Amino acid sequence: MATRREFLKKCTTVACAGAAIAAEQAADEAKLLSQSEDRQGTESSVMEQLTKERFSQQLNSRFRIRDTMSSDAIDVELVRVTEAHSTEAVEQFSVEFLGPEKPFFEQRMYRIEHPDMGSFDLFIVPIGQSQDGTTYQAVFSRMRQ
Repeated sequence: MATRREFLKKCTTVACAGAAIAAEQAADEAKLLSQSEDRQGTESSVMEQLTKERFSQQLNSRFRIRDTMSSDAIDVELVRVTEAHSTEAVEQFSVEFLGPEKPFFEQRMYRIEHPDMGSFDLFIVPIGQSQDGTTYQAVFSRMRQ
C-alpha cells in the first residue's frame, strides 16, 4: 500500500502533466483561431474589392470557374452586371457569366479566377440554358462602408 506522501507525489505528477497537456491544447487552439482570423481578414478584404464598378470594368472579359471538389474548370464570359435595389447603406448587384453547356456546374461555392481581379470564392447559381450555353449568376448584398 502506498503512503500518503507517495500518493500525493503521484497526484502532483499527474496534475502537472494534465496542466501541460491543457496548456499545449490551448496554445494550439489559439494558433488555429489566429490563422482563421487572418484568413477571414484576407477573404473579407478580397470581398470588399468585388464591387459593381470593379466587375463593370471587366464586362465581356474571360473568367475561369474552378470546381475545387473535382478537376473540372470552365471558362466563362462576364456578360452582365446589374444593380439591384441599392441604398446609401446597402450595395446590391448581380453578375452573370455565360459558359459552355457542359460541364454543367450546380449551384454552390466555386473558385473564380481572373487575371486582373485575382482568385476568390463565389456562390454561383445556374439560371438558364440556351443554344449559347449556360448562364451562371452571383448575387451581392452587403453593407456599404
